[in-house]
Amino acid sequence: MMSKEKRRVPKLRFPGFTEDWEQRKLGECIDISTGYPFDSQDFNENGEYLVITNGNIQENTPFVLNNVGNRIDLDDSLKKYILDIDDLLITMDGTVGRVAIVVNNKLVLAQRVCRIKSNEPYYIYQLLSKNNFIQSMNKIGHGGTIKHISLSEISEYQDFYPKSQKERIKISTVLTNCDKLITLHQRKLNNLKLKRKALLQKLFPKNGEGYPELRFPGFTDAWEQRKLGDFYTFKNGLNKEKVYFGYGDSIVNFTDVFHNRQIYSSTLKGKVCVNKKELENYKVKEGDLFFTRTSETIDEIGFPAVVMEPMERVVFSGFVLRGRAEKYDPLANIFKSYIFFTDNFRSEMKKKSSMTTRALTSGTALKEMCFSYPKDLEEQTKIGEILLSLDKIITLHQRKLKHLQIQKKSLLQKLFV
Repeated sequence: MMSKEKRRVPKLRFPGFTEDWEQRKLGECIDISTGYPFDSQDFNENGEYLVITNGNIQENTPFVLNNVGNRIDLDDSLKKYILDIDDLLITMDGTVGRVAIVVNNKLVLAQRVCRIKSNEPYYIYQLLSKNNFIQSMNKIGHGGTIKHISLSEISEYQDFYPKSQKERIKISTVLTNCDKLITLHQRKLNNLKLKRKALLQKLFPKNGEGYPELRFPGFTDAWEQRKLGDFYTFKNGLNKEKVYFGYGDSIVNFTDVFHNRQIYSSTLKGKVCVNKKELENYKVKEGDLFFTRTSETIDEIGFPAVVMEPMERVVFSGFVLRGRAEKYDPLANIFKSYIFFTDNFRSEMKKKSSMTTRALTSGTALKEMCFSYPKDLEEQTKIGEILLSLDKIITLHQRKLKHLQIQKKSLLQKLFV
């Protein structure tokens, strides 16, 4: 007895739709083109149009970015490259297959970016946002380190479509509403991060100054300026072969320091097998100050984090540096977790770091770096607490945003074949 042919229907479907979906080539449903090879000599900062390249199409937003790039004025012969609202763009070089939708005017398209025009742009956008399309484009991408795809390769992409336009509209409406909600939360998160950045600038003195711009009532003394080496000694972390990782005792890794200003034992996920000597040499204590030591980019060097509680059987990785006050620590832990996160200190950190195959900083460089602090521990604590309260709000928004992104990904998988 012959088995029934597998039905081409999504896992999740709106009531009233029962027909199988049909397989079609993308080129059958759209008009496709690319942009113009503009000469950089024609760019000018006051140009009427923003030149859109692959860099304006990013993974974390459904919309074409309109705040980065070069500007240009156009003569009549080039105005056919001006983008319209609801045009879809696809990256053709580098990270190929990223998709975004145009929502702003006064944009013009450069070469090597695919432009799609469709009567149903939001449905096509959602269709191409699936992993299927991105994986397909990456698979057929040609070239060495930098991949490339062509307009014909994009046109030949095949996927399943519902025959009913009403069903397509319902699918695109639900997913577009998800995108709008995600964008709203991303905007709120970005604004909170900007507020934190502004607070950091105002609560700590500028280089060479003895007083911050913003201060809590009752504190008037000038801040003290000292070198890190006056209080802290620095040590590189533990390096072991891969076979020793994944079990054993907890370890403070690069990501624990890079993503957090405070370190708690409950948040440490990494494990490593260490002997008694290693546990003693690389042990972590309350009040230890960590900096990211090495990374692929210099922007990720020197991120600080502080251990906020007593630790039992915890060591630290060779990708971070530990600073420890052996005698006297002038900084409250909550304050210490932010004082080295200011733009001024981070900028100085990058200047003193080296860059070969990887970016790198050292305890020798850190010891010579200066910082300013108020001697009054109460003032330190107040500064730390207000920044911590803002960080907690940021964390809540990050979790909400991640949850929404997971929901959207799940819907993409279930609403399409």
